[in-house]
Amino acid sequence: MSGFDLITQPWIPVITTHGSRERLGLRELFTRADSLADLDLPIPPAESALWRVLTAIAYSLTGLAVDNEGDDGVTWRATRRALAEHGKFDTTAITEYFTTYQRRFDLLDPQRPWLQDARLAEECREAAGVNKFVSSRPVGKNGKTWWTRHHDGQPTPIPYEEAAWWVLVHWFYGGSGQCSARAAGPKATSNRKAGPLRRRMSYHPLGESVFASLLASMVHPAPYQRPGADVCPWERPELADPLRPPPPPTGIRSTLTAGGLTATLLRSGAPGVVTSAYLTWGHLGQYDVPVIDPFLSYTADRAKTLVADPARAVWRDLDALLGTAPGSKAHHPPAALTRPRDLDELGVRGVHAYGFHQDPKTVDYSWWRSTTPAIVREDQGHFADVVARLVQACTGEADRLAKALRAAGQLIPSTKRNTKQASLAARWVTAALPQFWFRAEELFYHHLDRLTDAGGPDTLDKDATDALRALSRTVYDAVTEATSTQPRLYRAVVSRRP
Repeated sequence: MSGFDLITQPWIPVITTHGSRERLGLRELFTRADSLADLDLPIPPAESALWRVLTAIAYSLTGLAVDNEGDDGVTWRATRRALAEHGKFDTTAITEYFTTYQRRFDLLDPQRPWLQDARLAEECREAAGVNKFVSSRPVGKNGKTWWTRHHDGQPTPIPYEEAAWWVLVHWFYGGSGQCSARAAGPKATSNRKAGPLRRRMSYHPLGESVFASLLASMVHPAPYQRPGADVCPWERPELADPLRPPPPPTGIRSTLTAGGLTATLLRSGAPGVVTSAYLTWGHLGQYDVPVIDPFLSYTADRAKTLVADPARAVWRDLDALLGTAPGSKAHHPPAALTRPRDLDELGVRGVHAYGFHQDPKTVDYSWWRSTTPAIVREDQGHFADVVARLVQACTGEADRLAKALRAAGQLIPSTKRNTKQASLAARWVTAALPQFWFRAEELFYHHLDRLTDAGGPDTLDKDATDALRALSRTVYDAVTEATSTQPRLYRAVVSRRP
């Protein structure tokens, strides 16, 4: 089985600052980071995972992974500012790092394949197959093979570069529950734990270049420092013991990369492609210490994170990202977004939000990437307050719309053809809210720019509230139109119009 060197082989899709699309290896990506606008992976969870890997390597290249100065990060931030002014990563540091770990970035190395476990070839009775490894494909007799050309009778191989993306997805977003049996101990076990990002929303600062984005992604490391060597999984001298929980993170680099609980191993039966893969549990336990990921938004008690919901646009949680969400919605913004002045100095122009809608076990539904406009403004306090008030106003209007539809449904007289008013109201609400939120996004950004530029008191004016009320009425009329044409039902619909 030939190797695939992730340092030199072109496996990372990128967009240059001139708008062209290329594929690069890791060394060239860091060398040219100042001339690259963004990553361009077609699988959003793989891109989110790759940002974490690249950030961990960038910490090593810049020497910013440790801060022992004891000055609350003043010296550390000054060093990062100097790097930003320099404009690119040091080529000598790039060469030294990838020379040191040359063999650890081979995707198909027989002893230490990157982010995989070569022991699975002996500890697993059978491979899971390439269709199981590629999460977007149907698997088994009950798979949805009508909608794809892939099925168990035709397991189409995947190129090495695509296989690397899926290794990242399983490491960070792997499922839980039943899996292929692995005999790493006295007896075979076939139950795994979910990956650290499963079902999560992940938020990453977007700068004017990949270089700027990576510098902005580097949070002050002191809160993450613990005794022990802070290394990424591929840098460890030996593979971790699968019968024990993964080694607890000892710094920001291991926090970003070392939490994978799913083990994989690629098999290549033909040149250039992966034809099968092992997929099973990586550790029998989870971390026994709390881990705070700098790209996740946590509830006030740090107990939960924002869960990926395909029906919820990223702007609806913009107040949470800015730390201005009220009451039960209050969240700690991701650590990478908590210092607006630093983000402004580093040229951050927005935030990438990555979502992967999954159930807690093994089912994957959908994924997406969305990008916010600039979240740093000249008057940041005023901007954050306007965001909070607009989000609250939109949420209040949506609640008012749903309440009006339910009330109208309760007033509709019962007939043989319509005996379940509550069911009718539920159908109205189900149809109305997606329409409202989809159309409210344009209003939100329009009034956000207008009110932010205008300055003045931190209150919404009549134009904003009237626009939301007009939208609410338009959606109300649209979903009740068929019913309101019937004379017996018209009065109920009109009387509860918001």
